[in-house]
Amino acid sequence: MASISELRKQIKGIKSTSKITRAMKMVAGARFNKAQIAMQNSRTFYNEVFSTFSQLVVSAQPSQKVFRHITFDTKPFPLPKVGLVIITGDKGLCGDFNSSVIREAEKILKNPDSHISCVFTIGRKGCDYFRKSINLQIIEYPNVFNNLEYAFSDKLGTEILKKFDDEHLTSVVVVSAHFKSMIKKEVLKTTLLPLFIDKSIKSTGCMYEPEDEDELLVSTLPFVVNASIYKLMRESYVAEIAQRMRAMDNATTNAGTLIEKITLEMNKVRQGNITRELAEIIGTNEVIK
Repeated sequence: MASISELRKQIKGIKSTSKITRAMKMVAGARFNKAQIAMQNSRTFYNEVFSTFSQLVVSAQPSQKVFRHITFDTKPFPLPKVGLVIITGDKGLCGDFNSSVIREAEKILKNPDSHISCVFTIGRKGCDYFRKSINLQIIEYPNVFNNLEYAFSDKLGTEILKKFDDEHLTSVVVVSAHFKSMIKKEVLKTTLLPLFIDKSIKSTGCMYEPEDEDELLVSTLPFVVNASIYKLMRESYVAEIAQRMRAMDNATTNAGTLIEKITLEMNKVRQGNITRELAEIIGTNEVIK
């Protein structure tokens, strides 16, 4: 059985850890509101951009150059060649957030029917893991969430479109976490390219410039891809913060429970020592008599 001094050291160490986890929860909580507002704004921005682009596609007659980037049905391609984008966090201590995304991505990579050609990893955790585990071409973007801006989505979208055209990919799929609530997140696969356009959309007879339909659609397409990437990254970031808040709250609660358990054990040891000393005193008095 541990001595009282050893138990006190354990309690002191757990209290220090509890202070850290409580502080991390408060920091994550302070970031959450700002990140959630940015996520909602990114959703609105994407919906408006995609709606406008869909109206343009329905109104115009896209050529083969543009048609390759859009689709009107969800049927799989006969000879797929897929690009995979994996969005994880830059930091740990957020429950199963990173591991759940990595597990879902591994399922796709290990499936022989996936036909993955290249992989984009966003976030340090994903970069570190897949750099050692797969032999495919990997384009890495670590440490992007400390200062996440639309300019990064613009850069990444340009690179993805370039790969899509140069390597003649049939689709680009994104694996990322989606925020549902403070206690729930969902890992989803989102098809980034080609863009699915619903044929049932009614044309509003919109007027546009330039009148060259191909030039208009080609120049508009990157905005839709960039907006989609930005929305997915904002969703992932909010889900990460929510999971970190929950993990740190659970850690603080568990630390309090552990302190109570060790304190009870320490009190038992102290009581046993007192009882033993009293027995020795009483026994000595009896001998003296």
